[in-house]
Amino acid sequence: MPVGLFNPEDRQNLIKLPAHKDCNRSFSKDDEYFRLCMTAASSHDDKAKKVWRGPVMRGFHRPESQGFKASVMANLIPADIRTEAGLYLSSGDAMLQDAQRIRRVVNKIVRGLYVHRTGKILPADWPVSSDLMNPAKLRPFVKLLNIRFFSVGNETFLYGSKHMEEDHREALFWLVFYRSIHFWGYTGTAVRSLLFS
Repeated sequence: MPVGLFNPEDRQNLIKLPAHKDCNRSFSKDDEYFRLCMTAASSHDDKAKKVWRGPVMRGFHRPESQGFKASVMANLIPADIRTEAGLYLSSGDAMLQDAQRIRRVVNKIVRGLYVHRTGKILPADWPVSSDLMNPAKLRPFVKLLNIRFFSVGNETFLYGSKHMEEDHREALFWLVFYRSIHFWGYTGTAVRSLLFS
């Protein structure tokens, strides 16, 4: 779990696991990008706003981050801002996000949560994947899946999981960042196939 997602006062119960130093370091730029995307998309959440105004903006304006800043600015496009009902409010900028970079971080988190929940390490070649989910479309699944959620960092992050009885390595993880951005993560391929068949 990227520590940068959490405000200092919310770092009491973070999930920490041993990691290969070089492997973990290889995620640092993606973790920073992920934090930028999650906090930008959660502007209504107080915890996300505090991370955005503090570490995100400080990191964004560091002299050594000019390449990162330029790549983000190059992916801004003009967009109309509308209500959920479609009423026009104003115009602004939208950021085209790199789904591959975001998934890379989410998949790392899913792999780590699997270890945290089971005490077992998935083989390096075991498939781990994820999908960004629309919270409105997830409501029917809440009762159906009967997933218990755990809070990390005073509800900065919530997660739950379900494992298949036939093969415990096959699992669904439900991740919620800043109470608004939902991902499903999958270890293996069977759960995803069942959900989307």
